[in-house]
Amino acid sequence: MGRKASLATRMKRIGINHPLWKGGTDKLSNYIRYISEGKMWIKEVFKRDGFKCQICGSNKYLKVHHKKSFSSLVKEFLKQYNQFSLFEDRETFIRLSISYAPFWDISNGVTMCEKCRHKFHLIYGTRGDNTIEQYNEFVNSILNRCNISCVDFSGVSKAIEGLVAPLRDSGD
Repeated sequence: MGRKASLATRMKRIGINHPLWKGGTDKLSNYIRYISEGKMWIKEVFKRDGFKCQICGSNKYLKVHHKKSFSSLVKEFLKQYNQFSLFEDRETFIRLSISYAPFWDISNGVTMCEKCRHKFHLIYGTRGDNTIEQYNEFVNSILNRCNISCVDFSGVSKAIEGLVAPLRDSGD
């Protein structure tokens, strides 16, 4: 077992001095994500997508994926309301977030199973800066492997199922 860092060393790496510091936005992001509007957003995306992964059609281990990353939305939100202090006006930010339409736009969400979401993040990373263009590229790359025009979506589910079924059968 490794040695535990001293209290003095640990204290030097908290808050703004920590290498993963993001300006204090993480806690605000979590507040916004888990208020009732966030939960309702998730339910609405699931309902719209028929409770199925929109990539492979699975109905297991589902998550709602933001096409444009949630952290990008939070950064835009903070820019728009930069007259407030992130630390002193946290309640104000939470109240303002309820009426900030980009957070609750269900067209920015898509239902994905854990495997497809993991595949997406293997390709595009998890740094919180994913874009709608990356999502569209991901979907189009799957469609192109199926030899189906991205304009003609007829039969896409069956073609994707044919590609993904062997993955599902190989160990779950």
